[in-house]
Amino acid sequence: MGFPVLPSMSARTHGVDLKVDHFTDDVFAEVMVSCLTSKGFCILELGLPPPFADQVLTEVNDLKVSGQFYQPATAVAEGLLGTEGSARIAELHRLSNEPSDALGNSDGLRQINGMITSIGVSLGPHTDRLGFDMTHRSHCLLHETGIPNDGPPLTEKDVTQWLEKFLRHTLMVVVFLGPAEGVLTLKVFGEEEADAYEVPTVAGTMVVLRPDILSHQHVSLGRAMAASSFFIHAHAFQKRHPTGGWNMCPAARELDRWAMERARALKSRSQGDSDWDPALPREFQRAMNLSYFKGNMVAVRGVACKFPGTWLVDTHFRSFTGGVDYVTEVPYARWDKDQYYDAHPECWRWAKTNSKHGAFMEGVELFDAKLFSLSVAESKSMDPHQRLILEVGYDALHRMGMRKNTLMNGSGSVYVGHAFGDWGFVEKSADVGLGPTGGAGCIAANRLSFVLGIKGPSMALDTDQSSSMTAVFMTAESIQKKGHGVIADFGVGIGAQIMLTPTWWTQHTAMGWLSGKGRCLTYDAAASGFVRGEGVGGTAMRPLSEVVDGQYVRDEKLPLVGILAGTCLNTNGKGASLAAPNGMAEQEVIAGAVRNANIASQDVDAVEAHGAGHPLSDVIEVGSLLRAHRYEDTTPLAITSVKTVVGNMMESGGIASLMKNLLGLQWGFLACLLHLRELNPHMDDLADSNPAAVLNEHLAYTRKSAFAGTMSRGFGGTNVCGINWGTLDEEKVPSVAAGHQPLHFWPGGGGFLDAQDRPEQGYYIIGSWMEWSDPERMEEEGGGVYGYTVMLGENAWEQFQILLDGDLQRALHPGGAKMGKETAVFGPHEGVVGASTWIIDGRCNWVEASAPPDEGALTATGPGDAGNEIVPADTLDGGKPGDKYRVRLRVAGKWRLVSWHKEEEASAQGDGPYPVECIGNYYVVGSWNSWNFEELKRDANDHGLHYAEVTLRWGTGEFQIVRNKDPCQVLYPSTYKATDNVEVLGPDEDGDGLHWFITGRPGDVFRIELQRSVADGNDHKQVSWQRVRHENG
Repeated sequence: MGFPVLPSMSARTHGVDLKVDHFTDDVFAEVMVSCLTSKGFCILELGLPPPFADQVLTEVNDLKVSGQFYQPATAVAEGLLGTEGSARIAELHRLSNEPSDALGNSDGLRQINGMITSIGVSLGPHTDRLGFDMTHRSHCLLHETGIPNDGPPLTEKDVTQWLEKFLRHTLMVVVFLGPAEGVLTLKVFGEEEADAYEVPTVAGTMVVLRPDILSHQHVSLGRAMAASSFFIHAHAFQKRHPTGGWNMCPAARELDRWAMERARALKSRSQGDSDWDPALPREFQRAMNLSYFKGNMVAVRGVACKFPGTWLVDTHFRSFTGGVDYVTEVPYARWDKDQYYDAHPECWRWAKTNSKHGAFMEGVELFDAKLFSLSVAESKSMDPHQRLILEVGYDALHRMGMRKNTLMNGSGSVYVGHAFGDWGFVEKSADVGLGPTGGAGCIAANRLSFVLGIKGPSMALDTDQSSSMTAVFMTAESIQKKGHGVIADFGVGIGAQIMLTPTWWTQHTAMGWLSGKGRCLTYDAAASGFVRGEGVGGTAMRPLSEVVDGQYVRDEKLPLVGILAGTCLNTNGKGASLAAPNGMAEQEVIAGAVRNANIASQDVDAVEAHGAGHPLSDVIEVGSLLRAHRYEDTTPLAITSVKTVVGNMMESGGIASLMKNLLGLQWGFLACLLHLRELNPHMDDLADSNPAAVLNEHLAYTRKSAFAGTMSRGFGGTNVCGINWGTLDEEKVPSVAAGHQPLHFWPGGGGFLDAQDRPEQGYYIIGSWMEWSDPERMEEEGGGVYGYTVMLGENAWEQFQILLDGDLQRALHPGGAKMGKETAVFGPHEGVVGASTWIIDGRCNWVEASAPPDEGALTATGPGDAGNEIVPADTLDGGKPGDKYRVRLRVAGKWRLVSWHKEEEASAQGDGPYPVECIGNYYVVGSWNSWNFEELKRDANDHGLHYAEVTLRWGTGEFQIVRNKDPCQVLYPSTYKATDNVEVLGPDEDGDGLHWFITGRPGDVFRIELQRSVADGNDHKQVSWQRVRHENG
């Protein structure tokens, strides 16, 4: 299907922009894009044959008889073709290319559907000019006009089905099928001064419009049918609001308002988890739980860390974007690895270890004793764990907004996940004392409470690798108002683990924990254990809201990292062995956390798994995650593990996972696993029965806010699960612009130009063909249209601007250099003449296309295939020198538009090639005339020959040639300091520094010649010179 082009907008009749006929897709798309960007809609006349139109109406009537049509809710109809234009609709979900379906023999409707699809196919490569991409289109929808009445009430199903479309529809294609004629009324959103524009809708009319910019209401005095479809923006499933929010059309705004009120009401009545009402659409439940969840409501308001590579949480997370691997060989600052390392798998039998790698933090020995009012002597005797717990704990509280004076005598809880460390095995210098509390594990939490004066629960916990998450769980529980116990006002949960000696590495090797590969290959087929890591992390928490006068009030001024929506802790109980993972217990702890969050398990988008790198336990954990989260949902669950990046941090590993989750929600993406090359084969059966996405590359969250889980498991069977809620931090990840592009012109008019923006005498045109001087008046054609005819010179392009009253200081311009037609009009402005211009460009664009086959030729693609070749593309404004174009300025109310179309083609002369006379003036600018313009004379016998005689002031001279005194039309050589036998480039503005170079004696007179001829599309240019005499004879 091709589309021939009618004259430009000012000359179009009956409002039709295109008529269907045989024409190139490139031209069709060019006109479509031009119309959509300038006025927001395009009208096509399909010219449907009467038999075909009757067939389509017959098929529509059959659908109506079969009960396919129904009345939509009023809010939905307003977003379609209005309450009258969409009085009844039918959704053709199953319209396909199959020979038969539930709709019967619908060949006519299939062809209409194909016509709609062809619009998207043609516009696809050009949507960058529209400011959006299109990934798909909605199903075809049939509309029947009728008398409006109170439609059915709005439901959650309606919101789920239509709100997404109304939010992100960027194009709407409507094909009017008759039999009655009607009127499509278009108005601009947010432009109160804009008058309505009416489009007659007869059978065979297609309208392509921007539904995010224009309202569209169809009315008819009789029964009129139409088919439509929306084309959806590329971020169709991206729920994040852009800067300033979505540019909602009124229908989307009404559906969104209703949805928010409905979700609030339903959530306030909900007592259990959100699976309680199976009648609610799943997407509506998800949105409801994300916006109004009622879980633990524990706010994480401060996080701090000292991890491998950095002491800043944000920096640590951002390093994941580059796939950084913090695991290195054991540094000599800790111990000499060569004394303890042996690659033999049974090396533990002779007190060796098969691992020499780990993730180590720096600055373990650094400590600010004065900050905590501790003496240097006492600080030296303290276990480095205790010193780091003090620093990280206070750092987290400080980031929450608390200071030492506000912490003193405060009611706060301190829980530290910390095991008996290596401090007792470390060789110490003589001045290091052995205080009774320096290495005691129970003091790890108490010392922080002591130095900061915090009164509340204070406890050190050891549940092996789940210690830090156990501390987080206890901290969250301690600040929640449950029962009659003493509730802390705030709390801090900390995990700490440092590798000071290899004391325990032999035992870990004997247990099969450590990997001889030197990396933690979680979920990989080659996984064989983990490498150790270390670090200290802290999370400071408060209740999300406080009760004030019986009402829950949230302090929005406090920092918010994320929310612990639900947590749960359990143990495996009796099992195969004390250390064996228990899938049922893991599923129970997940279910408990989801229940405490009062959400549905399917609401969790991702899980930061324990993932310790053991093939069997990893498979059991993934199976538990999938069965607990996706037992009745097919949405893939994203699974990652931080241990592939920082190793197994043991007691602090859980809090490292929690921080990765919280920061990922703030930054809006999931950081992937490392070292995943081949998935564990035992996970294949799980992947077949449950949807999982084990990430080996980063993945953006699909919504602005999301739920993510954190799993942690201890050697003794303690399992902890936390459900985290977070939202994008607009300061860290600024929102993109909404993508809304205002219209350049509205044909309906409305409003008025300011007095300074209107001419008193008329509009004048000035351009490159007149050396940007002596502007000429445009002809008034009536109806606010002003015209002027431009003939293309030998360059096959010309630039221009429009002046008010011929005043060079009152120029209308497009806001950029060499802009095409039907772009925005700016001004009047001063000082822009020749800088910001429209360009009528008759030159062709070059594209790659399939070359015709050359029989017998053997190419890389096979015999008889000549591959691709570069060919000229057909363009709407394509032309040649001598062609005439009619430029028009159209003024409608406060809107202005500049356009042009080819009015007359130059006629060929004789039977030979088409010769073009050079109508421009040429000037030489050189070093001998201070780079001023010196005109070349035109030879009387050869109109393509231009010459001038110049005198060298010195022994050398440099020059260029300029057409019409225009700096955008410079002729220059292809090389620096060129002679007269090099290629001539231009005319354009790219010749800076490229000059012809003449050598001679001071006083020598040279004749410079420019030979330019344009014939049959070939532009031949040659510059030469010769010495003719000396100025003294």
